[in-house]
Amino acid sequence: MPKDDGPNPGSTRSTVVGSDRSVAEIVGTLSDGTSVLVVGTLGSGKSFLIEAVTRALTTLGRPPLSVRAAAPLTSTPFGALRTNVVVSRLIELPPAAPTDIGTPVLVIDDGHLLDVDSARWLAQAVHSKRLIALVVGAPSSSTEARRAQPETLMELDE
Repeated sequence: MPKDDGPNPGSTRSTVVGSDRSVAEIVGTLSDGTSVLVVGTLGSGKSFLIEAVTRALTTLGRPPLSVRAAAPLTSTPFGALRTNVVVSRLIELPPAAPTDIGTPVLVIDDGHLLDVDSARWLAQAVHSKRLIALVVGAPSSSTEARRAQPETLMELDE
């Protein structure tokens, strides 16, 4: 979590540096129905950023669905996505089937660690407007991404 060494050295602040504009821009973009991909290296504040976006969306009455991908699940089809019950139900629906939740916002932390099936389903769901996604991940050249499946990185890149 970013630290603020301003008036109270060592205190933890509740916002991201430059976040007033960035969080507002991301929330606005998601609210307009456009998905967002945020890429940053380890320690750059990606997880903290999505926490701020999640709080903002919730305040606006649009609490997002959340998933955190993890290295142990990269070889399990839909492993991380199935950790969220609502997302798991969406995976089972035919692509054109209506939902009772409208068009949800799905926030995925460590998206570079999704399995290939999840990355493909996510790309299709975003393309077909089944959901709006905020995916946060590491650049393919980073040490974090070495734990990812190369096919996942290619799917998220497209």
